[in-house]
Amino acid sequence: MDLDSSKDIEQEIHFDRKISIKNILTEDIAQLHLKIAGNKISAARIEGSFDNYLEYNKLLKSNSWEKGLNVSPDNITLYPYHLQLAYVQTFEKLLRDTLIVSNRAKYLRTIILELERISYHLSFIGVLGKGVSYPILFSKANSLRKIILDSLSEITKSSDKKSYINFGGVSKDIDVKLNNKLLSDLEIIKKKSLKLRKMISRNSLLKGLLQDVGFLSRDSAKKLSLVGPIARASGVTADVRRTDPYAAYEAVQFNVPVYDSCDLYGEVMVRVDEIIESVFILKQLLSNLPKGSLNQELTQNQIPANNSVMRIETPSGELFSFAISKEGSSTEKPVNYSLVSPIKLNIQGVLSRLSGESYDNVLTILILIGEGWNSFI
Repeated sequence: MDLDSSKDIEQEIHFDRKISIKNILTEDIAQLHLKIAGNKISAARIEGSFDNYLEYNKLLKSNSWEKGLNVSPDNITLYPYHLQLAYVQTFEKLLRDTLIVSNRAKYLRTIILELERISYHLSFIGVLGKGVSYPILFSKANSLRKIILDSLSEITKSSDKKSYINFGGVSKDIDVKLNNKLLSDLEIIKKKSLKLRKMISRNSLLKGLLQDVGFLSRDSAKKLSLVGPIARASGVTADVRRTDPYAAYEAVQFNVPVYDSCDLYGEVMVRVDEIIESVFILKQLLSNLPKGSLNQELTQNQIPANNSVMRIETPSGELFSFAISKEGSSTEKPVNYSLVSPIKLNIQGVLSRLSGESYDNVLTILILIGEGWNSFI
């Protein structure tokens, strides 16, 4: 039972149903075409672009490296600081011998990334609660997320509106008072996240909606090169923070939550457990924040004509960034800059999840695509 996205297949197969979904961030619309046999899905294809980063890539390519720092990715993703880091690290790799990031700046960058990871996963859980009419889950996830968003705002807010993560470091420090407040907030997040985990794992109705739904075998996940929680829910252990560490991830201990249930329940639990692991990571970073400068001032270093490839682990999974530079300075435009998003890699996994699935479960599967794709029209 093959799932194919080509238009040739559509001409051969009569699709019975069409579901339109909208991205609440980009306002893009895509159509899911389904062929139903009895109450089972026998074929499916998705029509529309799932690359949220097309316009963002164009802007970064058309601006100088310096101006690219102020191109905001806020309207395309719920993890803009991860995109900011991908851009900055791709540039820094071009100047690896002359631009050195201090350990303190690496820790501060990682703190921002892990706070953002928690925020994204809580948003995902909130969407689940809303989508399956479980208002308590929605409310508790959003309440916790507000604490995280307030912390992110307090760390990064700036009167000059400069990007927080910049070439050579970060633009703002964390003082002792804020450090202690963050540690206190993390205790609240940990306790309430554990309660959230119990709420999900012990609710028979919710588990009935998620368990054995959207089956995706480990072999399929590996064959389709899936990344992030959707892959780890099927037993794939890959996490770039562990396999190819960047920022301060080499300096902390953490587990990579992996489930072998191969279903929606496994993915939800991966995300809940990652929240708890992120709290553990953040406590280590804040308790051991090294001394040092915030950044190395970027002089008019000569950028070589070269290419640079970076991988980072966003809350949705592995993101690739690629750049080609010409010889010059940071006021020059890159020859090319592009990102490959996790949703672009994982959309075939969504189609695979639909294979042989009951039509009654389609909306639940679509709710959990992520990346803003959760609005039905």
